[in-house]
Amino acid sequence: MLTRLYVQNYALIDRLVLDLSPGLHLLTGETGAGKSLLVGAIGLILGERADPSVLLLPDEKCVVEAELSGPWPDEVRTILADEGLDPTPPLLIRREIAPSGRSRAFVNDTPVVLERLRALTSQLIDLHGQHDGQLLLEPAEQLAALDRYAGAGDAARAFGQQLGRYQEVVRERDALAAAQAEAARQLDYLTYQLTELAEAALQPGEDETLEAELKLQQHAEQIAQGLGALVQTLGDDELGLATRLAVATKEAEKLAQLDRRIQGPLSTLTDARHLLEEASTELQRLAETAELDPERLAELHARADTLNRLKLKYQCRSVDQLRARQAELEAQVDTLGSADARIADLTHQAEGLAAELTELGLALEAQRAAAAAALGPSVTEVLRTIGLEKATFAVEVTRLLHPEGLLSVGSERIRPQKTGLNGVSFRIQTNPGSPLGPLEQIASGGEISRVMLALKRALAERVGLSTLIFDEIDTGISGEVALRVGKLLEGLGQRHQLLVITHLPQIASRPGTHYQLYKEVREGRTYTRLKALTPTEREQVVAEMLSGANPSAAALASARELLSQGD
Repeated sequence: MLTRLYVQNYALIDRLVLDLSPGLHLLTGETGAGKSLLVGAIGLILGERADPSVLLLPDEKCVVEAELSGPWPDEVRTILADEGLDPTPPLLIRREIAPSGRSRAFVNDTPVVLERLRALTSQLIDLHGQHDGQLLLEPAEQLAALDRYAGAGDAARAFGQQLGRYQEVVRERDALAAAQAEAARQLDYLTYQLTELAEAALQPGEDETLEAELKLQQHAEQIAQGLGALVQTLGDDELGLATRLAVATKEAEKLAQLDRRIQGPLSTLTDARHLLEEASTELQRLAETAELDPERLAELHARADTLNRLKLKYQCRSVDQLRARQAELEAQVDTLGSADARIADLTHQAEGLAAELTELGLALEAQRAAAAAALGPSVTEVLRTIGLEKATFAVEVTRLLHPEGLLSVGSERIRPQKTGLNGVSFRIQTNPGSPLGPLEQIASGGEISRVMLALKRALAERVGLSTLIFDEIDTGISGEVALRVGKLLEGLGQRHQLLVITHLPQIASRPGTHYQLYKEVREGRTYTRLKALTPTEREQVVAEMLSGANPSAAALASARELLSQGD
């Protein structure tokens, strides 16, 4: 139950505090006094989008707070637990709109996202706005109303989630099948490319090794001549470095016997002689093998041509990149071989999900059918007490049939939506002998308002909502019908907390707490004010609703009579 509402810096409301008790609360006021503003502020508490243009003072933030008392239904306890919030009443809900336009929502001073706020408050407060009657004509709204009456919200969500899983599997299967079909058309070419690369017997780093050997073969004669000259230069003849180094070493040995200081240079000369001998031997060996091999050179050129052709064809810079391309082709060919098995697996999964989906959908359909059978008579009963004595209301649950529907039930093909297998149509008969017809085609504005009121009553009784807010639920009615609607609201207020914004004296005069919204001009600025009326003030306000400003004695007498009918 809503126990307190606080509004600050919202439109024409600088500050408003409304303390509420159980029962019926009536709110009246002239056009433009701020009734819709109050509804808008409450809408923020219910998770509606914030508009920064509502700030009365643009440099200050807007704050709307609501305090609610328990006990809480199970759905609310679940949401509070999910958010890590203490379920101990009261519950404090706050919305803030900063001058920057940023909006924030809090539950017990803990930030929450709007989606969670809407889920929470929808279980506690039901707000009927001025345009909700027209929304009721939409099939989606009719389905949502039936599901709420049936308590089928969890089942509908489960169906939607299952449908999402099914569609994901089907998308993967179809994409794989399409890719397989495209790849199959290219299979011959892929196989040819793979064969070409496999026959090339590519080795890691082969191009670098090949380049080095090719360079060696191409310069074999030059290398052989150079090595021969080096060997001759280092040779043992009179001019060779080896001979000259040997002579120098012997001379150093003689001198070392006379001067010990020469032992160091002698050791170095000895080492140099040995190193020179090693170098000479290795050069001699290389010189003997450094000869041009025309056959090997031709092989190297042929291999280089093959590698360069493959690099150009496959747009690769190295043999390693060619090998990577070969691995990609192998994977593609392997995928073609395994795609059939994966498609078969996904098809099997889809069939299983479709069977589960059908089972969920039929269970949801049965839940809706049972609720429809109860909701129709419940609404009919209320309609006949508020001026539609001959009316009959019914809820028609149909299947979404389509020749290419993905689900089959018996001989029928059904194209499901995320809400299930069904469409819902609210149907009404207002005149005996006429057939039941769609609500949007049969009912007038006043009749739609009464259907909405009857639905709200049925939902409140079935769902257990503690607080209902009606913004001009009396649209299109007057006279005796208005009296009956007022009595219905009075009875509903004995079991629920009701806030009723009305322009009809027949409703405003019902027993309850009566508040008047009015405008006040202070220091050149207009503000919306709210006050609880005393019995005398109620009499005056109801009389003004009957006849306008400065009501006559007759109007005051009529107002007293209306007010006394509720005593």
